[in-house]
Amino acid sequence: MKKSGKLIALLLVVGLVAAMFAGCAAETETAAVQDEAAASSAVKDPYTDEVKIAYIGALTSTNGNQWGEAVKSELSVYDNITVSVYDSNNDAETENELIAELIVQNYDALILQAADSTAVSSSITRAEKTGMNVITMNIDVDVPHSAHITTPSYQIGVMTANACAEAIGGKGQVAYIDVPTEYSATVLMGQAFKDTMEANYPDIEVVAGQPGDWTAETANQIARDYLVQYPDLKAIYAGGDVAAVGVMQAVEAAGKTGQVDIWGCDGEATCLDYISQGLIKGTLYSDYETAGVTAARLALYLIGAGTNGASYEKTPTIYVNGVIVTADNVDTIPMDKRW
Repeated sequence: MKKSGKLIALLLVVGLVAAMFAGCAAETETAAVQDEAAASSAVKDPYTDEVKIAYIGALTSTNGNQWGEAVKSELSVYDNITVSVYDSNNDAETENELIAELIVQNYDALILQAADSTAVSSSITRAEKTGMNVITMNIDVDVPHSAHITTPSYQIGVMTANACAEAIGGKGQVAYIDVPTEYSATVLMGQAFKDTMEANYPDIEVVAGQPGDWTAETANQIARDYLVQYPDLKAIYAGGDVAAVGVMQAVEAAGKTGQVDIWGCDGEATCLDYISQGLIKGTLYSDYETAGVTAARLALYLIGAGTNGASYEKTPTIYVNGVIVTADNVDTIPMDKRW
């Protein structure tokens, strides 16, 4: 049955209020942190005072570029706000260099698509201690900071597993291509997919699962190997839409289009087109434009509140929920919400 056209309006669930930020602050701070974070005590009016906000992300990736465009568009109406967008090329060293420069230039907030959960952590801590609010997107980092905006990855894996199981009638062999190893501790779609199948579907066998690198090329090779080793496969799940396209190409090359269901994750426009054509079974769509807008608005709130993550014990998190998209409801995703 088709979903309502208002489906997209329900995607963003913001589980964050001012009290949550207050609750994340440590009850005591060391004198060193208090001194280094002195800049945060000078509260600004983000709508009238001079404010500088930066976005750093992998602009060659679809989601990284989408977040940057959304941040820039949302803040462009304010004459007092300088918005700078930087391409990290998904390189942690580049991000560290850029953050160091932002600190020197006294930026008020940074919205960051982290290239590595660990490698940029010390830079984020330094930025927060100088009064800069750091909001991370999608990939969390190892140190407390002002806020993190992400999808609930384990829940997404569960949702996709259930949809996949239903589509194949609760029986057969399935496999998955997980997120890269360096992100597997916090980005849990693959683990959730495996857990859900094994716990809830006794007639489904998860025969294979290994990490990919979010590229079509790697996913294509992994899927080719799966299809040779397990000729009776009913479905393959990939923890990213670009990887799902690589799986689709492998299935086509093996002459098994329509015989092996392919599931992705993210909801990129290309994947949605392939779903419409019947070449990919489904994906988990997330509204990344709204996530970028949320990050921009949150940055303004934090600047106006005069608080940041220098004293937090835990990073507050906003979850951007998603929806399973198949041929039945793909037309409910408006073109201006496709990225």
